[in-house]
Amino acid sequence: MKTFQTRRRRAAKLTNFFGVDYRMLVGDILESIEEDVEQESRRGALQPHEAQDLLQKLRKLKTKRL
Repeated sequence: MKTFQTRRRRAAKLTNFFGVDYRMLVGDILESIEEDVEQESRRGALQPHEAQDLLQKLRKLKTKRL
C-alpha cells in the first residue's frame, strides 16, 4: 500500500505533466465517460439497465471525489 506522501508526489507529477490539477483532470475524464455512456445508450449499443448501472457507478465515483 502506498503512503500518503507517495500519492501526493504522484499527483504533483501529473499536475506538472498535464498542466492541470489532478482533480480537474479526473473530473473531466469521468464527465467524458458519462457522456459516452449516454450516447451509446441512445444508439442502442447498451441495454437500459447496463447504462443505468454504469451511470450510477460513475456518479458514485464523482461524489466520492468531493
